Amino acid sequence: MRANHKRIKYPCDQCSKAFSSKSMLNIHVKAIHKGIKLTCKQCDRKFNCKSNLNEHVKSAHEGIFFQCDECDKKFTAKCPLNRHIQSIHRGVRFTCGQCDKNFTKQSTLNDHVKVVHEGMIKENIKYDLLF
Repeated sequence: MRANHKRIKYPCDQCSKAFSSKSMLNIHVKAIHKGIKLTCKQCDRKFNCKSNLNEHVKSAHEGIFFQCDECDKKFTAKCPLNRHIQSIHRGVRFTCGQCDKNFTKQSTLNDHVKVVHEGMIKENIKYDLLF
């Protein structure tokens, strides 16, 4: 006789329960946690999921950060640090042909050229400079 063991792969980020399928997890979250906000006990800030609350507590109240070894920038979680390293330090670099500034995205380089070298004004441009 073969035992039927379901693998638990999908943990709820708002409580300690885990589920064997994503659909069961979604049903649980909607039925049990819908509209529930998690509150930081130290500052009353509210979060939608436990992982965001945990990251907040680590960075805001415990001083725990993930630091980039290449530029000393700090992050509250490992995932944004990894994205930063890939895009800034190992990503494709786009260099302005007029002033040699480097950018991680072609669109950011295009915005830079329009504003700085062509004199166009564009609101809310966020430069993603490498150096």
